Amino acid sequence: MTHEAFTLTHVTATIPLEDYVRDYRDKERFMGYCKQCGQYGKRWSCPPYDFDVDTYIAGYQQVMILGTKITFDEAYRHSFTTAKERNEASNEAMETAIKLMDECHRQLEKEYPGSLSFTGAKCFLCAPEPCARLKNEPCRHPEQMRHSLESVGFDISKTASQLLGMELKWATGIELPEYLVLVTALFVKGEIAETPSSLLGFDALHAQ
Repeated sequence: MTHEAFTLTHVTATIPLEDYVRDYRDKERFMGYCKQCGQYGKRWSCPPYDFDVDTYIAGYQQVMILGTKITFDEAYRHSFTTAKERNEASNEAMETAIKLMDECHRQLEKEYPGSLSFTGAKCFLCAPEPCARLKNEPCRHPEQMRHSLESVGFDISKTASQLLGMELKWATGIELPEYLVLVTALFVKGEIAETPSSLLGFDALHAQ
């Protein structure tokens, strides 16, 4: 997918859930990071949760990891005059990627009945309305809302670098990084077949 300011490319990898939990999950560490975030307790897609996260991810055998690389146009990267402008551009790009992958995961969940998706940390189902959690009201879209991998304790940086071959990049000054990375996943009961691009909705390389 190409946007006038950035291009999206995709890489997939598969790993048994047992291995993914053992080698890429540190629940206490990443729950601690969540507590430092300004959105903690303000969105139903974010912790603290009203369910046990260990039980939530149990019962699945395989994990399909999907990495979306958001590569910025070089001139666009250097076009900002303030950090605020840069942050707005970064958020717009990430929102585009999250919405695309959300649609992708809806299709994958149909292909793999009983599967569970983990998408981006930001939920846009109620936008532009704020999350109902701010008013101590239940989620308006509980059947559609999904959580992120990091919010249940998975290490996104390690996942991206070791399973997808993508090192995370961060902005410096008022410039965008060369690229951003969104990591999503599908937890599946049973085996994962080679997923055709027609199902994903885009071409994707499979990490070696």
